[in-house]
Amino acid sequence: MLDEILNSPTLSANIVSFHGGETIFSEGDTSQDLYILASGEIEVLKGDKRLTVISEKGSLFGEMSFLLKSARTATVRAKTHINVLKIKADSITRFLLDYPQVASVITRNLAERLDQTSQALYGLGELCDHMPDAVIITDPECRILFWNKPAEELYGKSRDQIKELKIYQIYADTVEAERAFKDFGPGSPPTKSILKVSHPSKGERTVEVATKAISDSRGVFHGMVSSARDITEMVAAEKKYRKIRYRVIPLILLFASMVALSFYGYNILTGRHTSYQSGNRLKAIMAKDYLFLSSLMAQPLKEDDMEAAGRIIRDFAKTDPYESPYRGFMLIDSKKTVRYALIRDTASDDLIGSSYAGILATPGNSAQTVLTLYRVTNKSPMGEKSVEVAFVIKADGLVLGWIVFVMEMEFVSNEFNLGEKDLKAMQFELLER
Repeated sequence: MLDEILNSPTLSANIVSFHGGETIFSEGDTSQDLYILASGEIEVLKGDKRLTVISEKGSLFGEMSFLLKSARTATVRAKTHINVLKIKADSITRFLLDYPQVASVITRNLAERLDQTSQALYGLGELCDHMPDAVIITDPECRILFWNKPAEELYGKSRDQIKELKIYQIYADTVEAERAFKDFGPGSPPTKSILKVSHPSKGERTVEVATKAISDSRGVFHGMVSSARDITEMVAAEKKYRKIRYRVIPLILLFASMVALSFYGYNILTGRHTSYQSGNRLKAIMAKDYLFLSSLMAQPLKEDDMEAAGRIIRDFAKTDPYESPYRGFMLIDSKKTVRYALIRDTASDDLIGSSYAGILATPGNSAQTVLTLYRVTNKSPMGEKSVEVAFVIKADGLVLGWIVFVMEMEFVSNEFNLGEKDLKAMQFELLER
């Protein structure tokens, strides 16, 4: 490109040689000299990663630091023995006046880089527009630079409306939001916040916001990337669950206890303690628990929120301080993978991620599948028989997953005089949200 300049007698004194492996300038350097490759090959590196190799005689490099008055953004190293024309920073202006063709090349390079950047930003926009979550990118001063289509829908503002806004200004409580974002800088760990949004048509919405700092390889802070999702319905479901937990569960337990006592007392007085009546009693307990847990688990399964699901199961397991027919519970997703487990005397965490694909049948007319497995427990390191009843959870015609009751068969046998065959003979009505 500029190889004719290299033959100029007036510039021969500016020719500098570097051996293979020798660094011409390093990423982060404050030098602003300009170089034109006369012979050999150079390599451009970002950190430890090689970006490109340049071997064309007359290639220009190092000009961006001079133009932007900034530190070097990459390292340039001689790949082979090279000769370069070096123009010192304080001589570049005079050099460009004497050789305007160099200025023309710089202008063309800038135009090409701008076009590449524009295409990259367009590609980023296209990619982010297909993401389910709202994505926002800011500069170091929190000004919004990028905003995808899901963000328009979540916040109820167009891209034109958020121009020049700072990220905390799009939230209902700007003071609280500013506290969430103001301390971000180089090396800041990712954070999660729960904030409110005033949507023009949907009213107040609750959003979960995850934010991460954007820094380059030198640790320079360039802004933030923030993703957000609407959790209004999930928060409402949790509030509903808490209301049920603190007000309704005691009533359900009281009612269930009265029903159980009436059955049990009647059978003692009349001597008619039959397995049929015991089966109905156990079925009533399990049907009640299936109804209750399936109604609470649908939303966490839809949202893939295993933290909420685990909290519900743990709280449910604590509601009955007495012995129960269950040794524990598991939550299985639509792919038949265990997502949460809480089983007494068992390393429950080891079960998470295991697959039930080969043993869990696709639901038909029945709500439940009775499984017989062998599990390692604290009491039986070699494994013991485990009887499990998997109840399907459906919503809008789709299978969201299963809630599995791991049965305490010794208690079932002693309390209800029932066994595995009796459990398999039971039929439960399929519930759908």
